[in-house]
Amino acid sequence: MSWLPRWGDYFYAGAEAKQRLQALTPGQDTVVEVNRLLKLTAMAAYSRQQVASLSGEEWTQFLNAQCNPAPFSQHHCALLAEGIYRQPEEDSAAA
Repeated sequence: MSWLPRWGDYFYAGAEAKQRLQALTPGQDTVVEVNRLLKLTAMAAYSRQQVASLSGEEWTQFLNAQCNPAPFSQHHCALLAEGIYRQPEEDSAAA
């Protein structure tokens, strides 16, 4: 039953991510926090070695490859891939 501890990790990570997602308030750090929650959940569901180093376009391609149909549009992919690198001034100027 070696899968049981892994399943427990995934379930816990998913439940924690759901709680944190529900607690989010709209703001400049929302994209960063959502991206972080996606990464934590993906590392629980897949191996850390497979997920931890992914960033930018590789990260969003990985996310979209896990679901059919792909959950993230081109716009969402750009936010996830590049949004964490934006300065706060860029976020408020775009609004």
